Amino acid sequence: MDVESLGGVLRQFRLFPDPRGHNATYTLPQLLTLTLMVWLCGCDDYDSIAG
Repeated sequence: MDVESLGGVLRQFRLFPDPRGHNATYTLPQLLTLTLMVWLCGCDDYDSIAG
């Protein structure tokens, strides 16, 4: 995936409200993009994401 495509994904995820408040370490678009990427790579649980 090229950088421009990833930027498009991040822009789309910025449309979602973040219910966690302002003290989160990572932004919601960053977390959603990471979740999408690991899911596309076949990770479906915490152990496979961490490994």
